[in-house]
Amino acid sequence: MELFSLNVMKTSQEERIIKGHNGEPDSKYYVVCLSNGQKSFEVTCGEKNPLVSIDVFSKCKVSFDIVDKKIKPVDALPLAPSMAGKGSDK
Repeated sequence: MELFSLNVMKTSQEERIIKGHNGEPDSKYYVVCLSNGQKSFEVTCGEKNPLVSIDVFSKCKVSFDIVDKKIKPVDALPLAPSMAGKGSDK
């Protein structure tokens, strides 16, 4: 289930490492910047999130929901260049 979705462009992706108690890398997450052409914002997501597999500077439809009291991306679909902004799932 989703709270809302947006057609945006993925403008950057940065991998961040979470270190365990022993100082060794334990897991990782990603900080992804999204833009609608006028405003940009960052979201965080895990390595299994579909948003991670979308190429930087690609247009996509991102669905958001509330997870652990935060708005998080829960799904992402690439948009074909000719379909961008038209709300298509293609």
